[in-house]
Amino acid sequence: MFSLNFFYCSSINSNFNCSICRVLINVSKHIYDLLFDHDCVIIPNFGGFVANYASSKYDSLTNTITPPKKHLLFNKNLINNDGLLAHRVSSAEGLSYDKALSAIEDFSVKLIKKLNSEKRVELLGIGILFLAQGQYRFKSDETNFLISSFGLPVLSVVPLQPSSKTISKDQTPIIPLKEKSQQNQKTPKRYWWVAAALLPIFFYTAWIPLKTNLFTDHSKFHYSDLNPFSFSKKNNYYKNNLVFCKNSQFSVAQKWEAKNIEAFYQKYPLDEQASFVVVRLKEPAVTTFVDVSGDDLIVADNTVKKQRYYLVGGCFKKKSNAEGFLQSLLEKGFPASLIDKHKGLHRIGISGFDSRKQAKLARKKILKEHGISSWVLKLK
Repeated sequence: MFSLNFFYCSSINSNFNCSICRVLINVSKHIYDLLFDHDCVIIPNFGGFVANYASSKYDSLTNTITPPKKHLLFNKNLINNDGLLAHRVSSAEGLSYDKALSAIEDFSVKLIKKLNSEKRVELLGIGILFLAQGQYRFKSDETNFLISSFGLPVLSVVPLQPSSKTISKDQTPIIPLKEKSQQNQKTPKRYWWVAAALLPIFFYTAWIPLKTNLFTDHSKFHYSDLNPFSFSKKNNYYKNNLVFCKNSQFSVAQKWEAKNIEAFYQKYPLDEQASFVVVRLKEPAVTTFVDVSGDDLIVADNTVKKQRYYLVGGCFKKKSNAEGFLQSLLEKGFPASLIDKHKGLHRIGISGFDSRKQAKLARKKILKEHGISSWVLKLK
């Protein structure tokens, strides 16, 4: 049997002192200690011990649960010195590195001789090395080198037996009918609370499609329309008695006279079929007149003086979309107008201003109160 105390002083060469003899005695103990902190410990010119992690296991035959552990293996091909064992022996025994390495090499030689002669060597706490068919074999000890599992025992599991207890008919509980009737009397109150909670939902379900443009025209819909207690004030428009005529029926002077009479009105086109909305102005507009021969014209054709800065609310490629957006702005009380057609887009102005500062202040106010975004356009 080869144990921790296998070597003794008489087996050491005469050139080794007594301290090296003690090192040889404790080499296997140093290997044992290193396996707790390292996954591989190599004995130069002999082989290496490799620790592999093994998870917790349940044995159905013995009904036991083993904790996680490090399972040791022996690899005869790991013979190159990595310095781990030599440094451990040197620091623990107070020897130089060369003397510690010589002691380990002598330990390896003695270990090989012992295996060849007795076919079996036991390293306490590590395992048993034996020789079978010319090959080194290793059987690990039950020592658990996993520090995190220190102190965890093997647990015995007692399987639960299914309950065979039966309930007799006499033990069946009987619920009194009186308690059941009391429970039924309390349920209508709960239904009243549910009905009261669902009533606003039913109201909005019927009110939104009837009173808002959410499902019909998104361009005219605003989130403020969802408030059933707010009402938008409609603008009052005064009918303008416009006179349609041929250019040949009146002279230029008569046309200018009619122009001045209708100077308090402004027309806004709605579609391509010559439909207009006529707005009465507080002050007379600056009138212009263009004599186009051969075409129908509206005698009272008024234009408002253009400001230099405009808040542009949208640009539309289709004129019908631009006119729809213009009409929605007019209904909200904005002095909106069709500014021009720029690069194929009809630009709709929410309002005009004489300075950029006024336009910026109005843009913030309109965005905050009406939720309409816009940008400032400077006309040349």
